[in-house]
Amino acid sequence: MREILFRAFVPSEGDYYYIEKGNPCWLQLEGDKITLWEEYESWCSGSGEWTSSESIREIKDFVLEQYTGLTDKNGVKIFEGDKLNWIQFNFTVICEWDNDMAKFFLKAPYKLDSIGITRFTRNQFEIIGNIHEESK
Repeated sequence: MREILFRAFVPSEGDYYYIEKGNPCWLQLEGDKITLWEEYESWCSGSGEWTSSESIREIKDFVLEQYTGLTDKNGVKIFEGDKLNWIQFNFTVICEWDNDMAKFFLKAPYKLDSIGITRFTRNQFEIIGNIHEESK
């Protein structure tokens, strides 16, 4: 069984929030917004004790991306929106979700229509960025 993980890209911050086991934050999706919850401990100088707190922040402008359940050749988790180098042919593909086929695939913008990715072929790919980064 694959892990069900998500990350949220927030364009106004140009950054991702990764939601996974061991990460002390989580997202709650409600209609057109997400609420980011973060747990942290802080020192209360008044009582001289550590206290546990939560901060809540609503974000309306975000892109939610799901983990594919696969990793690239370096063991890095592949999410929707990731750009990967197909090492064998040295060209870039983008990980996308296909609603009709109910699967993740790699879109090759000019050479092929799409490429399937499995746990058997993942060693042929390396993450080089994502669709939200400027081309280098």
